[in-house]
Order: sequence, then structure tokens, then C-alpha cells
Amino acid sequence: MRVYGLDFTSAPRKAKPITCAACDFDGDRLRLDSLDAFADFEQFETFLQLPGPWIAGFDFPFGQPAELIRNLGWGKTWADYVGRVGCMSKAQFVAAITDYCATRPPGNKFHYRHSDILAGSCSPMMLYGVPVGRMFFQGAPRLLAPGASVIRATQPAAIAWPSRRTRRWSYGAGSRSGGTRPTISTNRRRNRPRRAGTLSAVCARHAAIRTASPWT
Repeated sequence: MRVYGLDFTSAPRKAKPITCAACDFDGDRLRLDSLDAFADFEQFETFLQLPGPWIAGFDFPFGQPAELIRNLGWGKTWADYVGRVGCMSKAQFVAAITDYCATRPPGNKFHYRHSDILAGSCSPMMLYGVPVGRMFFQGAPRLLAPGASVIRATQPAAIAWPSRRTRRWSYGAGSRSGGTRPTISTNRRRNRPRRAGTLSAVCARHAAIRTASPWT
């Protein structure tokens, strides 16, 4: 199985591209083959069209809190509201979230999904600092467009999925599964050692999966 892990950004460029780790998993060993850099969204969209079978994990939120979607009347399904967001300009999306937050009482500006609470993550509505709201805006509609299968965390692995599958990978959830702290921080100097500790902890917890790379 071809496995990809992507470090996403809402504003890719040469200095800060979307980074894609391409791996092969044979049921026992996960081998890192290459690291690719997507300096623009066109390259990212080309990647999403690669023929399957493959599975990919992305570090941006695929969805928004149900309370936000319900209050804004954006639709009843993921495809409904992501399709609606995909028809907006970035300025329109930012204005919609900003205006909504302005109507909320202090201490209840942002809503959270159940997965955010479990992972200790910030709200996917957040536009500044850790701009996961902007990442959602740029990422989720691009997943909807090519018809990739989006896997929910509650869906069992035994289901026969279509050949291109996507799943949101949360550093917070991954780090908590290994007994460590969440790794996303606005302080870049803190992120690297935390992420290294998370990788070690997760690998130790899931010891049945061995890893290998061309650089080890």
C-alpha cells in the first residue's frame, strides 16, 4: 500500500511548501521513499489525482464544528458545507467566521468538535496564530473535488474503501496516544523537540509497525 503524510500550509510557496512524505507499507514495515515539496496548490491538486490504491494523512481539519454549520445554515452534510465553502473567496470565508465570532459572548467565540476536545486541539474556526481555519478553507474543498474517500476516525478499517483514501492526522491525537503533550505551538522552536518526542512515543506504543528510510 502506498502511504502519504502531508505537512499542510494555507499559503504554500518555495520557502514554505506543502511537504509530502511518500512511503510504502507492506503490512510489517513502513518505508519512507522520498520527500516531495509542493510550492503551490496546483501541485497539491495534481497529487490528489494520483491513481490508487493509496492512503494519505493531512494535518489540517477536514471539517468545522456542527454548531457553527447549523447556526450559519451551511448545509446538513460534509459535502454540502465544504462545497459551499469552496465557492467562497478567502476574504468571504474569513469575514463569515469573523462576523460570526463577533456575535458570540465572551468565552464562547469558538466551537469545538469532539475530536478537538479529545486531542486538545484548537478550534478549526481559528484564523490567526495557528490558522487551522484557513487551512480548512484551502484544503477541504480540494479533497472534495477529486472525489477521494474521506475516512472518519470512527469507521472500521475492515471496510473496503475506494482506491484513494484520506484521513486527518492530528499531532495532538498522535501525541496523546503516545502519552506525550500536543506538539502544535505558535513557538516554532518548541515544535521540533516535541514532534521528535511524539514520533518516538508513538513508534514505541505501536511497536508492531517497523519504520525504515533511505537515511537510516
